Amino acid sequence: MAALAQLRAAPFGIARRRDLTGLDLALPKLWFGGALMFQFLRGIVPVAAMILNCSAVIAKEDLRSANYMVPGCRAFIAKGFTELQKQGFCGGTIDALVWSNLGVCAPEGVSLVEGVKVVVKYIDDRPQRQNENFKALALEALQTAWPCKN
Repeated sequence: MAALAQLRAAPFGIARRRDLTGLDLALPKLWFGGALMFQFLRGIVPVAAMILNCSAVIAKEDLRSANYMVPGCRAFIAKGFTELQKQGFCGGTIDALVWSNLGVCAPEGVSLVEGVKVVVKYIDDRPQRQNENFKALALEALQTAWPCKN
C-alpha cells in the first residue's frame, strides 16, 4: 500500500515514483494510451507507410504478361546468366506446351532453344499484344509455327 501511495500521476500519462535514492523514475503505463501509445505509433506508422507504398509499385507489373517474360526468353536463347527465374519459366512453359498435345506438332529433332526463338519472334512481331498472357501467346505461336496435320 505504501508503494501505491508513492505513485503519483504526471503529465503525458507517465507515472512517477521515487526510488531509494530519492530520484524520480518514469514508469510507462501498462495500458494503451499516453506516451507508450505515442511511441508505438511513432515507430509503426512510417513502417506501414513504406510497406503500402512498396506494394503499390510491385502490384503495377503483370507477372504473367509477355512483356514481363520475353526478356527471360531472350536470355534463355543467349544462354546468359541474367533473368534466371524468367529463363526457367520461359523454357519450362514452352517445353510443356510442345509436349502437351494442344495442337502443336513440333518437327522431329527440334530443340527447346528453337521453340523459344519461335515464341520470341511471334511476340516481337505483335508489339500491340505484349500485355497479353505469355502462356496463351506462346501456345498460339507454337500452333502457328508447327500445326498438327489431322
